[in-house]
Amino acid sequence: MRVGILTFHSVPNYGAALQAYALYTAVRSLCDEVEIIDYTSAGIERYYRLGLPCSPRGAMSYLRKVKKYHRVDRFIRSHVKVGAEGIRGDGYDAIVCGSDQIWSVESAQGCDLAYFLDFAGDRVRKISYAPSANETDSFGNNREELARLLKRFHAVSVRDSHTLDLLRKECGVDACKVVDPTFLVDFDELIDVPGPGHPYLLVYLNGRVHEEVVHLICDISRARRLDIVAIDGFPGGRVQKRYALGLGEWLGLFRDADYVVTNTFHGTVFSIKYQKPFTVPLSSHKRAKVYDLLQDLELVHAAGKAGALDREIDYARVNAILNGRATASWQYLENALTGGVRSATGLAAVQKKPDG
Repeated sequence: MRVGILTFHSVPNYGAALQAYALYTAVRSLCDEVEIIDYTSAGIERYYRLGLPCSPRGAMSYLRKVKKYHRVDRFIRSHVKVGAEGIRGDGYDAIVCGSDQIWSVESAQGCDLAYFLDFAGDRVRKISYAPSANETDSFGNNREELARLLKRFHAVSVRDSHTLDLLRKECGVDACKVVDPTFLVDFDELIDVPGPGHPYLLVYLNGRVHEEVVHLICDISRARRLDIVAIDGFPGGRVQKRYALGLGEWLGLFRDADYVVTNTFHGTVFSIKYQKPFTVPLSSHKRAKVYDLLQDLELVHAAGKAGALDREIDYARVNAILNGRATASWQYLENALTGGVRSATGLAAVQKKPDG
């Protein structure tokens, strides 16, 4: 069976690269021939485009972004098979789209019909695995066309409850909810740089960092007597800052951290995978995807300051929930690829493991 995967794979974003690797690895454990379709929407290319610096300080930031872009791209090119550039509707028995914000039509990429597989012919099995619409509340003028395309899918799954409700409300499409593919595979063999070798609090934040978040991080650092290590910068004082990391070093920092503060989806995922105490200072634009994950795993107390200092996480309970959801997600993916089901309703719980 020849399978193509369409997702965000060639952007300078650690979470995007790791979910692409994970989805590829999961599908590769079930099918012989798998490749990432080498396509990026014009909107995403514009969003990540590197503008030339206009000051010495800007030049340093520019060089860091270039280095990060090349490191992430090198990771993808060396760990997954990427097809010829561009998209085509033939040559695949199945196409899987998903596990990123590819259906967030109100954000940077706009409404790109390729991510709804408009190019795929009738004989190709069309499958979604864990895409998200993020904060998109309506498909607007694209509603009828997206409903038509989604109803051509053989199996539809999503990553969060907001996307689940959106598809039902806007398109009349019933989907199921699966775990992000990063929960399905192991990453330890990719780690090539361990943490700094002393106790530390890892900070991985996206977007503007508000003053109260800085105070929160400093409070946790003092209470737990941890040095602060920050990925891609942090406005605090005595901080070890790490820029333009390779994926192996990024993973090593999460695995070896003593505490994590992050507001990103995949920062939260890897805090959970490596069973770390963590806090998520949520902003409104992260609520749909991050808070939904915390709710699913009974970890809402990790959102904000309430549980930051004194409440430990019961990872035995978290792992029991996560293992059950991962089992159902594996079964959905296998059945979707082999033609066993058109939805996840009534799936048997059969544990699957990736090959490597």
